[in-house]
Amino acid sequence: MATIVNNPPNDTSNPRGGMGFLLGVILLIVFMAVLFIYILPIIVQNFRGSTINIPSDINVNLKSQ
Repeated sequence: MATIVNNPPNDTSNPRGGMGFLLGVILLIVFMAVLFIYILPIIVQNFRGSTINIPSDINVNLKSQ
């Protein structure tokens, strides 16, 4: 006796067939844009450090009356 497997046919008539993939690609592009525009400069600034200007002359004269 033979086993017969009846696979369902591919439903290519669905108009939303690639909508999930397209939405995923768009969300990935938006996430990468946000990463490069906002988060990457903050990370680079933290590794670079801050610049502190120290004057070479400090006047500490206190005159009492």
